Amino acid sequence: MNTYKITIVDHEIVYAIANNLYEGFNSWKIMSMRGWSVAHEATKTTVLPLDFELWALGNREGWLVAHEAARNNTLPSGFNQWGLMGRVGLSVAHVAATSGSGYLPADFDQWELTNKRGLSVKDVHEKYQKELAQREEGYESIPF
Repeated sequence: MNTYKITIVDHEIVYAIANNLYEGFNSWKIMSMRGWSVAHEATKTTVLPLDFELWALGNREGWLVAHEAARNNTLPSGFNQWGLMGRVGLSVAHVAATSGSGYLPADFDQWELTNKRGLSVKDVHEKYQKELAQREEGYESIPF
């Protein structure tokens, strides 16, 4: 289990820091009282470097920085830590497969990774793509 020294601040400070990053910034572990880190917040608008070392940093619920980057489609090109899984029981690949347009890179080859419910990335991706198609046709959402 990874352990990190965390600095706790108000969420507004986390937001302000994440939206004012500078060259060489390295205080990614500053976290709000709600458990949201500067790194989590930064992925909303920033592609973190491929050699970023805190992809597995989780918030209180176990949502990883890599999960948030996948949800925001801000994973760097060449990212390969698809199997990272926090306490939420989802791999980064599962999150990427069900975020936005269901982005996974063309060379993605880890379709058989499973989440805590035993569903593979392939299964989840196919269900999500079907849901997207039905939304475009005006149908109700299909729950996973």
